[in-house]
Amino acid sequence: MSDFSLDHRLERDTLFIARQNGCQIRLMDDARYRWLVLIPELSGIRDWHDLPDETEQDMLSLTKSMSNLLKQSENADKINVASLGNMVPQFHLHLIARHEDDAAWPGPVWGVGAAEPFSDEQAKAIIHMMQDLLASA
Repeated sequence: MSDFSLDHRLERDTLFIARQNGCQIRLMDDARYRWLVLIPELSGIRDWHDLPDETEQDMLSLTKSMSNLLKQSENADKINVASLGNMVPQFHLHLIARHEDDAAWPGPVWGVGAAEPFSDEQAKAIIHMMQDLLASA
């Protein structure tokens, strides 16, 4: 884990929430959506199949639990889970709470308008809420 470094684009576009099972949980800095990013703290991982078996199981469990927390906390119509990596090759998973009235519904969120960053107060409130949900899960 000592040689892990977060891709500068993930660092720039997301806000740290927590670390769990060797994975960073981060909030995409776009107020139009509640969008989490899960990043295993391993270097050289580009795709799901590159994950060591134990990390794969941890990621699967974390993805499932975070998707459930996100769906409940946001009263989402759908949770989108994606791993694209075309722009940022470092392996990461997107968990996006979707609502039928959101800015991109029913299409994908990528390429629709410009991100609207959270205010400092909004970001702090969401991060604390997610930390509290994680602690009680």
